[in-house]
Amino acid sequence: AAMLAEQMGIADKLHRHPADLSHGERQRVAICRALLPGPKLILADEATGNLDPKIKLHILELLFESVKSHDATLLAVTHDQELLPNFDRVVNFNDFLQGEAI
Repeated sequence: AAMLAEQMGIADKLHRHPADLSHGERQRVAICRALLPGPKLILADEATGNLDPKIKLHILELLFESVKSHDATLLAVTHDQELLPNFDRVVNFNDFLQGEAI
């Protein structure tokens, strides 16, 4: 847990209460908690939504590293078009509305 917190950039905040953390720090705590057991499926709803651009890409890299090391699947929902090229497959919700999703 300490190593994961270090990678997420929140190791110095482990003894703080959630109310004393920023939204981005809380989001990184949530990601740590999700990755800690080494899940085979990671469901991420706007996982980088409250993060600044520099941290956002770093956290995305950590998510992909966890996926690779645990032979897992990452299912992510995002409005951030900048992140889409990082994924193997992208499904646009509008395609469902138009009956085009595969």
